[in-house]
Amino acid sequence: MFFINRLYSRLITKAICISSFSLLALLAQLSLSGCISTHQERSLASVLADINRNALEKDYNLNTREKLNETWNIYPLSIAALENQPLTVTMLLNKGADIDASIQDLNKIASMQVPYLSYSRNRIMYDKANSAIERLNQLKLQQVKPVNNNSLSVRTQEEITIKPVADELLNIKTKPGKPAGKYDVAVVIGNANYSSTGTPNVDFAIQDAQVMRQYLIKAFGYDPSNIIYIENATLTKLNEVFGTSDDYRGKLYKWVKPGQSRVFIYYVGHGAPDQQSGEGYFVPVDANPQYISTSGYKLSTFYENLSRIPALKKTVVIDACFSGSSANGQLLKGVSGLTARLKAEPKASAADILLTSADMNQVSSWYPEKGHSLFTYFFLKGIQGDADTNKDGKITMGEMKAWLNDQVPYMARRITGNQQQPVMMGMDGDELVNLTR
Repeated sequence: MFFINRLYSRLITKAICISSFSLLALLAQLSLSGCISTHQERSLASVLADINRNALEKDYNLNTREKLNETWNIYPLSIAALENQPLTVTMLLNKGADIDASIQDLNKIASMQVPYLSYSRNRIMYDKANSAIERLNQLKLQQVKPVNNNSLSVRTQEEITIKPVADELLNIKTKPGKPAGKYDVAVVIGNANYSSTGTPNVDFAIQDAQVMRQYLIKAFGYDPSNIIYIENATLTKLNEVFGTSDDYRGKLYKWVKPGQSRVFIYYVGHGAPDQQSGEGYFVPVDANPQYISTSGYKLSTFYENLSRIPALKKTVVIDACFSGSSANGQLLKGVSGLTARLKAEPKASAADILLTSADMNQVSSWYPEKGHSLFTYFFLKGIQGDADTNKDGKITMGEMKAWLNDQVPYMARRITGNQQQPVMMGMDGDELVNLTR
């Protein structure tokens, strides 16, 4: 069984690399027959969604209007919507995917679960399918009307192209940046869907994370295989990547080559304070904010473990607030935003460059019109070149500070009426990205 699972792991990696749907269909049949255990706690739907994304990133000729095969009788768009991959959904739609056919797919999936809703797995799939249908219906409302109203049989790509909510970010304007080093490592985490009852979701976190990953590859020049990318990270996953208070040697530590690697870390999702100690925590998707000290990932542990990583340079970007509030409401029940405040900010000197979306006792806002968190939107606009004040193709920390300080507080007041002041540390001359070759 160990040998079979090792082989399965390698074959899935191969399938993702070559966008081989027929190979994955064979793996699906083996898995469904009970011959193979679940691959790294991931569903085959999730793996198929990754194949979609990889095929599109590599500009393969993916037939968006053809179902995968007899085993997976479902369109690529349906899989991407089911796994909540908004960037992949938009790319597929722009390549001509049929949104109505995918909605029908998802309706069938939801209907299949109805007789078995007493089982948690079926209930989860039922909810996922209905959420995906709702997202596609919202996108459908944004579709451009056909140019030729007499053309009823086949719609061209131009006729069905939607207007993406973050078009200026999805269509990366920057030319490819100077390649990152061979051993440079990045971590991208987007926490959107929280399982604890009453914990509000972070609506744009997955979109933020997916686009950040695109920028790391295309603008920062990172090798995709050197990016640790996680959507909806549990506490177990955060411990795995960053280590624990007892053992700092997590995946990130082990991927770094001492003295040669540069590290870039991006986290978007909830943060929260412990009501007793006042310490800040990242909120995993399986955490209960009421008991954050036992179910969250402590910020002080994050920075302590980061300080032990022997990297050449460490850049940390955090789009989260730690006030106990969020743009979708309170995380802590029965506690006002005035009392749920951090009593002490963690020492963040482990990072050479640190950019956080807001002061520790402020709320990080969203930018619904753009489909992103406000801070991430303007950070990536800065990377596009808006922060490059002297137009030399190099964006320094000083330029990014000036850009974010000019844009974020103003737009936060305008959109929400709240104060949001990014906190940034690092030498003004430090280079964030080099867009010259």
